[in-house]
Amino acid sequence: MTKKDKPYRRLPGVTYKSFGKHTLWQGKDHLLAMYSNGMFEDYRRIYYRDIQGLVITKTPKAAVIATVVLLLCLASALLSWRFFLDLAPWSVFFGIVSGVFLVYLLATLFKGPSCQCRIITAVQNEPLQAVTLLRHGRKLAKALKPLILAAQNDMGPVEPEKALEIMKGDSRRSDFRPAPLPETVPGQDEKQAGLCRVFLSGLGVSLILYAIMLGLGLDQRTLVLASLAFLFLFTSGLGAAGVLAVTPKDRKGPRRIAWTGLLFVTLAFFQSYGEMLVLYFVDASMESGLNQAMMFTLYCNLRPLDYPLVTGADVSKAVLSALFGVLSLLAGLRVRV
Repeated sequence: MTKKDKPYRRLPGVTYKSFGKHTLWQGKDHLLAMYSNGMFEDYRRIYYRDIQGLVITKTPKAAVIATVVLLLCLASALLSWRFFLDLAPWSVFFGIVSGVFLVYLLATLFKGPSCQCRIITAVQNEPLQAVTLLRHGRKLAKALKPLILAAQNDMGPVEPEKALEIMKGDSRRSDFRPAPLPETVPGQDEKQAGLCRVFLSGLGVSLILYAIMLGLGLDQRTLVLASLAFLFLFTSGLGAAGVLAVTPKDRKGPRRIAWTGLLFVTLAFFQSYGEMLVLYFVDASMESGLNQAMMFTLYCNLRPLDYPLVTGADVSKAVLSALFGVLSLLAGLRVRV
């Protein structure tokens, strides 16, 4: 049997539930919903001529999962940092746990919003367990539309009042026919939307971690804290640049957040570098000329609480960074597929 002769074609969507998986298959004249767990299989056929509607409802499940995983990731990162300061071996364990949560968070954001999908016929309202992502639901609607129209091409639309009168009687022996399906709502390119979510989430996480490093360094800066702060500032800039690179110009919301984040990163970097210069000119000997290593050493050994202006600048940067980070994460969750 050649590939063209195969009676079924796999449709988008798969869900693992109850030690098995739900899948959808496209047949010649019907849709096949299958559940299998390795020991038995359950099939449900829904003929295209009987389908009256396909309802796709967006649900908050993905956003809730992403929020919980983000909190767990931040908690693990803080525990890892706390044990790192004490040189405890638990630092490595919680660092690995935080990395696992971060990967799962990025994967959840890349998948996009979740949904619930139901298919309506004259006698049933059947949930499609295989379709749990909004992008899969839109793909399914796009794949089924021509098949349903082809199966019902001899059926003309009816007025709503007449349809209600017919449905009160025996619809199986009436001339009731469903109206043509409406046009599907076009969405963004899935790959582009997924990349936009990843870059926005990376921007948000980096800004939040930068704020945490600034807060931890208020009492006494160290080489590790200062290095991590500059690292997260650099990754924030990369995240903002990535959003601008993959987001179309008509998507003004994500681009505004990216431009705002990029402006903040630039100002924060020049403020920190200016602080290094001031410390160097005040405390360092000018006989050896401008020394970048000495500037960074003075910056790392500074106790910001001894200098009100430095404390105010660091607190302002931490608050703005945390605010922009939360906004970036929320924007990443709201990117449509």
